[in-house]
Amino acid sequence: MPFFPKPAAVAKPAPAGVVVFSVNREILIDQSGRPPTVATCQALGLPLKDVLLAAEIGGMPCYSVQQLAPETTLPPPLQTTSLRAFLNRQSPAWRQAITRAVELSSWRMEHRFCGRCGTAMQLNPDDGALRCTRCGFESFPILSPAIIVRITRGDHEILLGRNRAFSTPFFSNFAGFVESGETFEDAIRRELHEEIGVEVTDIRYFGSQNWPFPHTLLAAFTAEYAGGELHPDGEEIAEATWFDVRSPLPPIPLPGSISRAMIDDFLAMQRAT
Repeated sequence: MPFFPKPAAVAKPAPAGVVVFSVNREILIDQSGRPPTVATCQALGLPLKDVLLAAEIGGMPCYSVQQLAPETTLPPPLQTTSLRAFLNRQSPAWRQAITRAVELSSWRMEHRFCGRCGTAMQLNPDDGALRCTRCGFESFPILSPAIIVRITRGDHEILLGRNRAFSTPFFSNFAGFVESGETFEDAIRRELHEEIGVEVTDIRYFGSQNWPFPHTLLAAFTAEYAGGELHPDGEEIAEATWFDVRSPLPPIPLPGSISRAMIDDFLAMQRAT
């Protein structure tokens, strides 16, 4: 797994280090399909601003830099690609390192000024926080907790939903952000009641995954259906359906996401019986 140091400004990044530029929900890559190196960016005249050491992986530094404006003209062979699809193609270690770099970039952009007095913020090398130069207020890198839950009924059925916001029509597990004052279990029960009108029991922890859209930490759980009729809210969830995993499933999330891992885990249990 990568090493995550405190966010630290870097005046002279190592030429072989990887540079993570994000543009909205896309990421910059070179002809190899990976983020460009410092040397490549310098050779192509792409400016490196607000460079932070985000991670070290296999002895290689991974840097977070200022986000690119959408109208930026990229010198060949650099191009952008979907961040979601890119992360799904990476190993777990690289996915973590790149996610941290993207999240630090968002944090720097969203906290340029103090939320208390409006003064410019500067990176504090002592604790890795952004510190107000006037009142001393500090902002640390942000994580927004969210839950995602796999709901099953008996040995062969899984409940999946189609979110209206999905750019392509596929079915996935149900997810939502944790509200202030809630536990993960509270959030699961509330989200399922609000979005599809069902109740669950036997909630168990499955795993977790960082998701840089822009700074989410997904806590994944499994649960067993306990009652209620399916009533998708029509706002977030367009459709919710029980699927028998002994038959072909509809389009589901790509490998690399924890949602897909939970579905694959249920399928593996069926094959083992």
